[in-house]
Amino acid sequence: MKGQLLLVHVRKLLAEPLQIAEGIWPRASVFLLRQALEEILGGFWRRFAPGVERATFNAQLICFPLYLHGDPELAQDVAWVWKSLSRAAHAHPYELAPTANEIRRWIEVVEKVDKRVNSLLE
Repeated sequence: MKGQLLLVHVRKLLAEPLQIAEGIWPRASVFLLRQALEEILGGFWRRFAPGVERATFNAQLICFPLYLHGDPELAQDVAWVWKSLSRAAHAHPYELAPTANEIRRWIEVVEKVDKRVNSLLE
C-alpha cells in the first residue's frame, strides 16, 4: 500500500515538477521510486517468506526469481531497475541526472512488479 502511494507521488512529481524541486526532481523521483520498490518487495516477503525482508536488498533480489514462478524476466527487470535507481540516487561527478524517459521506464517496471505481487497476494 505504501509502495503504491509512493508511485503516485513519483508520477505527480514527474508530471508537474514543483518549483521548489527545480533541478532536484529527477533525484527526488529516483529516491521515491526506489523506496516504493523496496516497500512492494518488503510486503511480498512478509507474506511469502517472513524474515527475508530483513536481508540485504541484493540478497532479496537473488531470492526473488524463486518465488516469481514463470516470470524470470520480471525478476531480472526488477534487479536492473533497483541497480539503476541505486546508481542514479548517488550523484557522480560529470554524470547527468536521469531523464524523465528513464524514470518513466523504471516506473513501468515497478508498477508491473506491484501488479504481479498484488495478484499473488490475492
